[in-house]
Amino acid sequence: MKNSAVVITCYNYEDYIGDAIRSVQAQTMAPAEVVVIDDGSIDGSRKVATSLLDGDSRGKVVTQENQGQLASFEAGVRETTAEWVFFLDADDEYSPDHIEIFQKALEKNPKGTFFFCRPKVMGDSSQKVWCYQGPYGDFGYSSLLALGGMGVQCAGMIGSVTSGLCIHRSVLEDFLPLPQRFHKEWRTRADDVLNFGSSFAGARKIGIEDHFVNYRIHGSNAHAGQDSAKLRDIGRAGIAARLKGELANRFGYNLPGIMRALASEYAEVPFKTRVLRAQYLKAALHAELAIDVRFRQWWRIRKMKGIVD
Repeated sequence: MKNSAVVITCYNYEDYIGDAIRSVQAQTMAPAEVVVIDDGSIDGSRKVATSLLDGDSRGKVVTQENQGQLASFEAGVRETTAEWVFFLDADDEYSPDHIEIFQKALEKNPKGTFFFCRPKVMGDSSQKVWCYQGPYGDFGYSSLLALGGMGVQCAGMIGSVTSGLCIHRSVLEDFLPLPQRFHKEWRTRADDVLNFGSSFAGARKIGIEDHFVNYRIHGSNAHAGQDSAKLRDIGRAGIAARLKGELANRFGYNLPGIMRALASEYAEVPFKTRVLRAQYLKAALHAELAIDVRFRQWWRIRKMKGIVD
């Protein structure tokens, strides 16, 4: 976007961060700010970043003690002032027209406050990378979907990997920072926090079709101190549920009462897909409501027409 910042989060990615920074510097539409958050790296990451941004008036490197990915996101938002914030993991890369394509998407969807695209794997393409599956477009608002779906695998998740996200500052500042107790639980995979938190904050989500961010798969994708397998072992559902509770309290959601409007939210979604409908149906079945109310919600969603794919 024209008034944008790119936040690059890094922990021990000396071999990759140079390519990440250069991919930002090569943009056809330059960002106003480029901020590297070095999360206590013990390799040469900070040196590489500093050398590339030295003399670049847009860029700076901020170093913090190792706290994990969520804390790095929060630091990045705090250290920038631009209206739009792009996130980039230090082992990923943008195509040269990445920001320009997001700008064009904004021009077509001026009410959007959360834009995302799919990842394209570099490296081990045999590994599955999570992102929303199905046609992209205007997904409207998804607060209630997130409220009902968190903790049920990826139900309720509308978004992408960290490097595929661009979020309006007003949305980010509505749910960040979180209490420090969440930093430990979200040392990795904190892109889930950005995706879910933005839904809770009332972001209007726009998925950009036919554009990809270069997402690298390698032997050390996990952030410091906690890989995805360990995160699952300590209870993925419980971690997500605690985040949901914090966000629900922050935004004043009364769970039993507001979940009765789940079907009504789905009715207002401009771009209904089979995948999205499946997400809403799953959320309805797992909502914290009496079984008869859950079924009525499920049935209302099931009967609605207008599926585009």
